[in-house]
Amino acid sequence: MTKSDVIIVGGGPSGSAAAYHLARGGARVRVVDSSDVLGGRYKTCGGGFTEKLWWTFPRSVFAEAAENTVTNLRIRARPNEELSAVHHSDVPIAHMSMRSDLDRSLLGFAVDHGAEFQPGKVEQISLDRVGNGNGRPSVTLQGGEKLTADYLVAADGAYSLVARTMGLPRHRRQVVAVEDEAYGSTEENWSGTIEIVPSISPMGYFWVFPKADHLSAGFGGTKKAASRIKKWARDYTDSHIESADHHLSGHYIPLRDPGYTSYRDRVFIVGDAGGFVDPCTAEGISWGALSGKSAAESIVAGDPAQFGSWVDWVDSEFYAARAFRNLLVLRVALRSRQILNDAGFWQTFFKIVSGRMTYQEWFSTLSRPTRGLLWTMNRFAPL
Repeated sequence: MTKSDVIIVGGGPSGSAAAYHLARGGARVRVVDSSDVLGGRYKTCGGGFTEKLWWTFPRSVFAEAAENTVTNLRIRARPNEELSAVHHSDVPIAHMSMRSDLDRSLLGFAVDHGAEFQPGKVEQISLDRVGNGNGRPSVTLQGGEKLTADYLVAADGAYSLVARTMGLPRHRRQVVAVEDEAYGSTEENWSGTIEIVPSISPMGYFWVFPKADHLSAGFGGTKKAASRIKKWARDYTDSHIESADHHLSGHYIPLRDPGYTSYRDRVFIVGDAGGFVDPCTAEGISWGALSGKSAAESIVAGDPAQFGSWVDWVDSEFYAARAFRNLLVLRVALRSRQILNDAGFWQTFFKIVSGRMTYQEWFSTLSRPTRGLLWTMNRFAPL
């Protein structure tokens, strides 16, 4: 039996952030991940990370993982249609990477700062009752090895074994992500530009993200639209890449239910397991990392309520993010040409995704009737 101060299940951005800040705070931390190499697995992910990650890791960590820095956003009415507009941001909108490369950089950085990495498949989670009834977590790996700790950080993704073991329900609101990693030659210059089609589905959007040697084209939205999006993704990449080599994949992304349990019995639920995904953009890399950092800081401080306060702020931020998305959906439905060319709206969007403005700050600038309308849409929208 191996004893640590903290066991982290999952070596993605949320687990790596927790490991780095725990190790920096002097804790003995062990990261358990089913991959036998640091961040070595392919994951269905657009691979765009924003500069909100600077709130969690030093900028230098991303030097090798960033393949393309994006400062231009092309908004298109429909895939392969001519109606579009390009908007430029003075600061990076996002950085493009392959998730395996990004995960390797983040977890490697945590290990360099004192965290231990242990490859292994988790088969069982238990809370051994001690003393006054507080649970002391333990993890049993495939092969029988048992790890114990004072705290457990569940960073094991959308299908979290830890959350299921604790009896937590799946998040009610879920985004289905479908992606085509398309390789081949193209005459277009995609450097510094991403493309978004916000009207592809009432509650989702189509994206094209340029990587170093290929295009990632995909969709995030309701399950109902996912089947036809696969064909649209292939058709799009075929029209832009000669003899495209397609790699299609998909998974679901949980959107956080307000008030969802994030801490219980010495267990912190972070990342996708806790639904820490921006409900407007479905971007979970930076929010997952922030949740891992917050959990780590709460453990180091010996104050789980500190994490709870941060989660309450996130729930308010995500409410405002849903309002932003619903306003975009409404404007696309009513006046698509106008929203495509609304430079002020998209500059506000750039400020939010780059971390220079919060959704709540944007929401506070709206008139009372507009806030009331968006409150109603938030209440009845499926996502």
